[in-house]
Amino acid sequence: LTIQKLGSGDTTVTVSYDDGDPDDTCALTDTVPSCKLYMPNFHSQDGRFSAIITSDNGTELLAVAGSTKAADGWSGATSAVAGGSETVAVPNVSKNYYNWRSAINCQNVGGVATTLNVSYSGDEEDAYDTASLGVGESTQILVFTETFLPDAWQGGATITAETGAEVACTVGNSRTDGSPSGDWTSQYNAYNK
Repeated sequence: LTIQKLGSGDTTVTVSYDDGDPDDTCALTDTVPSCKLYMPNFHSQDGRFSAIITSDNGTELLAVAGSTKAADGWSGATSAVAGGSETVAVPNVSKNYYNWRSAINCQNVGGVATTLNVSYSGDEEDAYDTASLGVGESTQILVFTETFLPDAWQGGATITAETGAEVACTVGNSRTDGSPSGDWTSQYNAYNK
């Protein structure tokens, strides 16, 4: 995780994890405007997690997370989402479309607990709600395991936070056909509506 301040002056950045791992902090100055937190060196628990990144004085930040999977040789990066909204648009997800699989990762960035309503374009009748998410908690929606979507499906999705909460989402795509290592992953931020 690389964090850089975009303004001038000093600030202390706090990274708060949703899984109980202790917070990490780093001091950013005009001389040292960025820091890197390598996982698992800084985050000791195994598994998927999300984090909220804040500065002590409101300085605007840019955060980029990179991921790798050495055994398969893939890697990817995504920028942190600056804020959330009640509804986010996910323009491109796949269920085995030319061997591409997608997962949508969403975090409750609002001030109240919520459930998320998940709806896929062209299949709105199968929309459903996720389990409840507390403030700061996240969930992963595995598009490629959705039994009601046909195999080789590709389309968009809409994620809506209920109870007036705000949600921020990213999307991860990977190709699973056993091709040689290379550009077989992609990540992007969902769009706030």
